[in-house]
Amino acid sequence: MAKKKSSGEVLLIGVAIVIAILAAIPKEFWIGLGVVGVIFFVARAFLKKSEPDIPQASVRVTVESSPPRSGGASRSAGGEDRFTTVVIGNDDREYGIPQPIQEVGGKARWVSPGEPVEVAGLSLTGGMLYVGSGLRGSYGQMEPALINPALKVTHQNVDLSLRLTDYWPNYSECTPDARRAYLQWLADGRRAPEANVGYVFLFFYGLERRVLVDAVADSAAKLDIPAIKQEVRRLLAIYSENGSFRRYASQFLGYAEAEAIDPAIYKQSPPAPDGPYELPMRLRIGLGQLAVDQQPIPASWAHAWALVDPNIVRRTAIGRCPEMFEALFKAKYAEAHGDGLRLPVNRTKLKLVYQPASATLRGRDITRSIGDLPDVSALSAPVKKLQELVNSCTDLLDPYSRFIGRNPDRKDSLEGVLLLPPAYWPAPLRTELNDIKVRVGDGMLVMSFGELTTRASPRKSRLKYAMVFRGRSPEARSASPMWTSGCSCR
Repeated sequence: MAKKKSSGEVLLIGVAIVIAILAAIPKEFWIGLGVVGVIFFVARAFLKKSEPDIPQASVRVTVESSPPRSGGASRSAGGEDRFTTVVIGNDDREYGIPQPIQEVGGKARWVSPGEPVEVAGLSLTGGMLYVGSGLRGSYGQMEPALINPALKVTHQNVDLSLRLTDYWPNYSECTPDARRAYLQWLADGRRAPEANVGYVFLFFYGLERRVLVDAVADSAAKLDIPAIKQEVRRLLAIYSENGSFRRYASQFLGYAEAEAIDPAIYKQSPPAPDGPYELPMRLRIGLGQLAVDQQPIPASWAHAWALVDPNIVRRTAIGRCPEMFEALFKAKYAEAHGDGLRLPVNRTKLKLVYQPASATLRGRDITRSIGDLPDVSALSAPVKKLQELVNSCTDLLDPYSRFIGRNPDRKDSLEGVLLLPPAYWPAPLRTELNDIKVRVGDGMLVMSFGELTTRASPRKSRLKYAMVFRGRSPEARSASPMWTSGCSCR
């Protein structure tokens, strides 16, 4: 009984202490706590009332077929687009979700160079194609160059010059008309000059994949590289007018050819420029070899460098008078640097980085080291010297350039040619002038107008010029006629 009584007393004491603590709290605290509680419950009621009543959405799923949309792809084997239609909500809004491409037609394979293959009734004899299904890129997207024989193709011939593809063409996403035009171009030997460049790129994507992906680990693919390089050169000869294709194809060749570099390629002719703002890889390789071999840069290679280095400013006269600029540049280069500039071996090493045209290859690290050659494009001193030469030449060409800019049909006239330094007059004119000078000597030369026009006839020198002949003595000057001919060029 004593234990029970003591426990009860302890409980009563605890309750008394709690009551005493609560009684000690100021009444302001209880008032503030009550206000906060009221605000909370009012706000909760207001928010609950403002929420809209959302009825449960009804979802209906159907599968239906529809004809191909404009610019879209034929997704199914039968040539129709199959869509899953999802209807959501009471307003019956519909959302069409395309079904995945049916990969039918056999596993994809590479058609070797020269191997014939038939697609949609057309015989493709050139090879170098991917045909079949299931070939995808790094991120699961369909390989754009893959020709799936199961996809629908128009039966009638299509005008190859029409642009029927997207900027980045993809065979599986092309319209049946675009597929027909592409297959026509392939069947005709990939040579129609009027063909839209989209078909050229579509074929080029497959060549990129064969070299940049397959040949990395496949010895059989490596054997196709020589034929692929030859084909790209052939395509460049036909479609080089398209700047985008010219740039990609030239850089691709530079990458493919960098695997086996000939020694001292600077003894050959310099490469043609890919564009006005980028050094071709072959040019960079040749300049790197010149630096390692401590050989002077030939005038032709220095001229090629000056035409494309993005750090060199080139004025209008260079593009307007390319042949005269080249002659002036080489002459000035020899005057200033003798047998040529010599490059130091800098520490920056030459690496080839290729940006593929194919969308499925973008993001890949396609880099190749070029032996131990230096990258001379990192040097600034030789670029400054080339800039000085370019400025000197264009200063001499500017008056003539402005003349032919105003008179494009008189670029070979004597009036224009005389704006050039005498040392750079056309060779036929200088030859005729020197011959007449020898005949005049210290005295007087008398010739008929017919003889003068004959000597200056376009058939002989391709020039007609104005000349004044006078004797050296006062008597000769008074007795000597002044002969003048027309001033024009053919």
